[in-house]
Amino acid sequence: PYCILEDIVIEKQQRSRGFGANSLSWITDGARARGIARLFLESGDDNHHAHEFFAREGFAPVSVVMMKEIS
Repeated sequence: PYCILEDIVIEKQQRSRGFGANSLSWITDGARARGIARLFLESGDDNHHAHEFFAREGFAPVSVVMMKEIS
């Protein structure tokens, strides 16, 4: 079993105050209690600060998501 995290947003003025880490800890604890073994998330290619944060929290890249605009 796995969990997909979507739209985790911390207000800009509140970042670097532990809210993101606390939220991920709460989510992780809840998922683990339900027998979920893996957490997945997607982050924009240019969102380097988020990538650094998620890496510190133990996330690692496992795939590449690609898109093509067709409109």
